[in-house]
Amino acid sequence: MNNFKRTSIAIACALISVNAYAIGNPFAHLTDSEHFRTYPYIDKAYQEQKNKQYNAALKEVDHALIIVPNHIPFLKFAYQLAVSAGKPIETQLKYLTKIPKNERGNDILNVWLDNSKSGEFYTQKQLKKIVATLTTKQMQSLFADNLYNIDKHYGASKALQWSYDKPRKYKSLVTLRYEGYQLYSEKQYVKAQPILESIYQSHSSDQTDLKYLALTTLMNGKEAKALTYASKLTSLTAQQDFYNQYIEHLLATYQYKKARKELNRLHGSNELSDELIKQRDYLNSLDEKAINEFAEMIPCLKQPMNDISSGNARQAKVTLMQCDPQIDSTMWIKLADNLGLYSQIE
Repeated sequence: MNNFKRTSIAIACALISVNAYAIGNPFAHLTDSEHFRTYPYIDKAYQEQKNKQYNAALKEVDHALIIVPNHIPFLKFAYQLAVSAGKPIETQLKYLTKIPKNERGNDILNVWLDNSKSGEFYTQKQLKKIVATLTTKQMQSLFADNLYNIDKHYGASKALQWSYDKPRKYKSLVTLRYEGYQLYSEKQYVKAQPILESIYQSHSSDQTDLKYLALTTLMNGKEAKALTYASKLTSLTAQQDFYNQYIEHLLATYQYKKARKELNRLHGSNELSDELIKQRDYLNSLDEKAINEFAEMIPCLKQPMNDISSGNARQAKVTLMQCDPQIDSTMWIKLADNLGLYSQIE
């Protein structure tokens, strides 16, 4: 090959490299013979691409790939043309999967990310096909991205339902957090517990993770262990979130003495909301006899009691009137008197 022709080809290659697919010299590592035989096809492909004739350009690159079927720059160029031509994902992957994994970069990942931008309910079989084309880190990135896309388009419950039973190896810390938090919000505490504990045991947990773990443990009836987790909280917001819920738990389970003690402790640290201050003041207004009586009340009367302690007198009146005063007339009258329901007492 004379010097003039070599120079012309080199200039053309440089133009293709910059304008067509910016991957350096696309003819690098080819023999002179391969270079000479493939140049016309790649040059024509570049011209077709410039004219936005992507299908025609792809055909030219396919001709070049017959000569050098595993040449990475041509495979990447073909993939980019397939994307521009709107070819099916299978066609796009036909080129990229021929490239060794360590040289693919994020090209294949980007194909799947584009495919799942509206949220895809991939089956186990489909996920096996996808994972064969990606590294572990890329698969976890795609899985998390798709999870949030499903959430965006179909809602959190649908997203959780899709993700929950999929293999652990597909899930990054981001996905595990999503599952743990969402399971807690849906009151699926038993399912949330092992996920949140696995985050904690991996030493990757932050204050939000620890808060959800403490709350989930509490909801699963392990109060002492929940308080142990809560003692590790250093964020004031996380502490307030937990202890507010803890006090609600104590009141809901009619542990009034314990609730009063906890409210007084937190009041000394100025950590109570206005609502909890009202509950504290009301419980402190009761003597020990009244506290014991309230703790032993029938379930129907305990709800009005909780409504009163929360400062919700209107709701307390409604719930009290739904209780039969004949079952525990003494306590019913005490609550009615507290609520000013004098006509009902008479």
